[in-house]
Amino acid sequence: MNLVKSSTFKRIMSCMKGSYLKYIIGIIGLSISAFLFQTIIAFLFLNLFDTLADGTFDEVLRSILTYIIYMLIIVAIMPLFLYLSQSAAVQTSGNLRKKVFGKLTKLPLNYFKKHHSAETISIVTNDIAETERAYSEHLINFLARVIMGIGTLIVMFMIEWRLALLPVFAGILTIIVNSIYARRLHRVSAEVQENLAVVNTKLSNLLAGVHVIRIFNIQRLILNKFFKSNDDTLNISNRRIDKLATVNAMNDLVFTIGFAGIALFGAFLVLEGFTTIGVIVAIVQLQNGV
Repeated sequence: MNLVKSSTFKRIMSCMKGSYLKYIIGIIGLSISAFLFQTIIAFLFLNLFDTLADGTFDEVLRSILTYIIYMLIIVAIMPLFLYLSQSAAVQTSGNLRKKVFGKLTKLPLNYFKKHHSAETISIVTNDIAETERAYSEHLINFLARVIMGIGTLIVMFMIEWRLALLPVFAGILTIIVNSIYARRLHRVSAEVQENLAVVNTKLSNLLAGVHVIRIFNIQRLILNKFFKSNDDTLNISNRRIDKLATVNAMNDLVFTIGFAGIALFGAFLVLEGFTTIGVIVAIVQLQNGV
């Protein structure tokens, strides 16, 4: 994604006039809320399973109700943070479109002679859409995963450090796998965008020149060229899907290995009297945040 470049990201953030504070409070609030929600569920399971072992029904009910109240408080607050972040994102999108279209009006005429209007429209439309996703979705998800990852690891080590070592190992493997495929996915995604621009250009030419095409009876020639560009885009898109599927499969495999390790090692610790079933369930729940 182009926004990875710091200079580009700074230009995007410059469009967030008067909305910085709302955006920062929103994304940090959402991230911390997601972490707290995950942690509360983990402690709910921990207390539930341990209380079931030697407690009464009243104790179980009291424990469940306490954590449910905590969860409801977080659920009630999260829409506020979502509103703050998304309203800032909408404002930024509006400012960004103004800048982009203002820039288009100042481009030299040679640019428009060398580039087809459909190509320019396609690039501008796709880039703005991708940029909007960057700060309205990707950045929020990234920050949430970072906060949840760090926070849940700390909680895991506080609950049972021996079991926490396994998610750490699984997390390192996941980072390695995603790093290997990140550049490949970026290259393929860029090719998809370029080919889409070509397809849109050919489609625009076809529609604009439909009368000339029929007069000279060259429909088949024009369609074949369009079909060729469309097939090239389809092939590249399938390559991208293939790489995404591989990454997801590898991540699922690593997660499964981590889960199996926690279950087996946790069972050993329970049988040896070093921990409880509630702790194992809580660690498994927290693993989802790593």
